[in-house]
Amino acid sequence: MLATGISVLIYTLYSLANPAQTFWSDNQKINWSFAIRHLVVDIFAIELITFYILIYSLLWFIKIFKLHKTIPTTKAILKYEAMFLPLFLGIFFVFNPITQSVRYWYFYFPNWYPDIYFAEYFYSLQLYLLYLTPITLVGYTLLNITLFKALSNRTNYYTDIKLVQNKKHYLLCFNEKGEKWIEYDEIQWFFTAHRKYYVATAKGIFQVRKKLNELEKELAENQFFRINRKVIVNLKYVDNYSFWENEKYILRMNDSAYTEFVMPRDRIVHLKKQMGTSAKEIP
Repeated sequence: MLATGISVLIYTLYSLANPAQTFWSDNQKINWSFAIRHLVVDIFAIELITFYILIYSLLWFIKIFKLHKTIPTTKAILKYEAMFLPLFLGIFFVFNPITQSVRYWYFYFPNWYPDIYFAEYFYSLQLYLLYLTPITLVGYTLLNITLFKALSNRTNYYTDIKLVQNKKHYLLCFNEKGEKWIEYDEIQWFFTAHRKYYVATAKGIFQVRKKLNELEKELAENQFFRINRKVIVNLKYVDNYSFWENEKYILRMNDSAYTEFVMPRDRIVHLKKQMGTSAKEIP
């Protein structure tokens, strides 16, 4: 609500709301009662309609086109904000018949004068150009306020890409909050579920855009091991394994939940060899 009030105030300073406002320059003696009413009602109050429509259209635009996130880099933010330009250029055709109709009836109710309405209050190039600058300015102001708050609230969540000196040691992951660079050493295991691919860390589960086959080729052989078709584990977080049944073994992780995975026997020989060069001997 505060942002809306500030936005309308910015618009008021432009003095663009009333398409017929000429009394400021035409009259040497200003009727201050009319002037105050004009500013409070005609500009500020009626233009609240415009800016509520702008705000809800902005939220709708974000939802429909799934523009919920961006990464905190100048290039990414500029690209993100450029996507909203069509909205600010076209929103006039949504709010104008509503806002200007309310303004017309405020002045002329209950009389209907089609010639005045269509000449001064309906769609026109003059009205479009009058609204274009403040709408674009206020629209991007609201967008940047929202974006700044979102990024500020996630200061601890985002990893500054500039701090990632060697991307070979990091993997780009994401969840509902946004994208995050995670160090490979912090990844406990990779897994697949419902045709999507994830990493498990002490800080939570994140999704990745790479398949397990791709990851298996890229990962360091002495640190990660694929125990079955659906899981690749970080040997640093393996606690132990033991025989289970039907030539299958249980592999236990040393995470807080002591997660267990089923591993076929044919992977044991390879695991013993790999564990022998990267971790303590496991009986």
